Amino acid sequence: MRKALLFFYSLFSCSIILKAQCDAAFTWSANQGQVSFAAADTSGTIRHSWQFGDGVSDIFSTTPVHNYNFSGQYMVLHTIRDSINNCVDSSLQSVRLDFSPTCSVNLTYVKPSALSGQYIFFSQVSISGSVLQDIEWTIDGTSISTQERLDHIFTQAGVYEVCVRARAVSGCIAQKCYTINYQPYTKCNTGVSFTHTAEPIQTRQINFTALPGQPQSIYTWSYGDGGTGLGRNVSHIYSHSGTYQVGLIVTDSLNYCVDSLSETIQVDELPSESCTASFTYLLNQQGQASYTATSSQTITSQIWKIISADSANAVVLNTTDLVYNFDNAGSYYVCLAVTTSTGCTASHCETVVIHSVSGGRPVVVPTYPNPVSGEAFVRLNIDMKKADLIKYKVCNLAGTIVYQLQKHGQAGANTITIPVQQLVKGQYFIDILFGDQQRRTVFQKL
Repeated sequence: MRKALLFFYSLFSCSIILKAQCDAAFTWSANQGQVSFAAADTSGTIRHSWQFGDGVSDIFSTTPVHNYNFSGQYMVLHTIRDSINNCVDSSLQSVRLDFSPTCSVNLTYVKPSALSGQYIFFSQVSISGSVLQDIEWTIDGTSISTQERLDHIFTQAGVYEVCVRARAVSGCIAQKCYTINYQPYTKCNTGVSFTHTAEPIQTRQINFTALPGQPQSIYTWSYGDGGTGLGRNVSHIYSHSGTYQVGLIVTDSLNYCVDSLSETIQVDELPSESCTASFTYLLNQQGQASYTATSSQTITSQIWKIISADSANAVVLNTTDLVYNFDNAGSYYVCLAVTTSTGCTASHCETVVIHSVSGGRPVVVPTYPNPVSGEAFVRLNIDMKKADLIKYKVCNLAGTIVYQLQKHGQAGANTITIPVQQLVKGQYFIDILFGDQQRRTVFQKL
């Protein structure tokens, strides 16, 4: 008998524990037709299932929110299953709702172009206590569409009443109307134009002014880079310099006419972006070069770099208008980097050929005219003790032969004439050989 009582007590205790671990009770609160439910047991091992009594169900949620479309009494069933603790429980409650659904609708529209009769109408529906059943658009009482948006083109001038009606499932109806006075726009022919000026420091900021200025006109801009603006006086900052096609549309709302204009403008770089760098130089036969830096802006610092074609080593000098003595003949890569007063940086590089330096140098003879500009020839004189063959060639700074010839010379004075019309601007070397003698000269074409 005592064993049986102990067994019964054990079963009773397990039943109490099982019931405590698995409870499908829930609470609810209503705001009009919206009801919020909350399960009493929210343990992570429990799976929830809800039947809201109107044919709609929900699973997994511990705090579902449900919208009822009509007043009335609904039997809500909440079922839970705990596979870990091996228990199932359910709770059934009556939910009584008594509410009056409300609904409203608003209407807005946009007109993509003043030149056409196209209008795009939008509906904004708000319903409490029910859900939307349908929408209807009418123009002067004629049904046009049942979509949420109405895209309509008026083809004739006139006054039109556009209405949108929204109906809820509960029977609630809301309506909004708007009067459209459509007048086709024609071309104004008022000679529309615009001026544009750049800010002195921020040169990519362009200020536009439309002409003429009329209080009834609407000014619409397209800046050519995807940006748009509205107003007679507008300002726009371009992200990059360059050429842009700017469009202006002027809509006269009083006379129902439109003018348009499209013009190309140039947007300049900022001063800190637009400087240049270059240099000029003079070479003597001792291998000394004098460099003069030039720029479109005031130079505040110069850095020169000289690299020999035969070596990867570079000489870097921070000085103004470099004077440099080359130790050996050969090709050199000379670079200049400048910084200007606006903070702009720029660089320029050229190849310089040093034909010879001090020691074993050829005799230098003058050329005339030097420098040469509009003349067709440069000339030089050679004195020879006896008649002999004269060979001469012209090289540019890169060492490339651009002209060569030979002629028979006589004892005494000989004049050599070099055509220069086909030469580009720059500095050139002339090497002359006759017998065992060598002569050299340098000239510059401007």
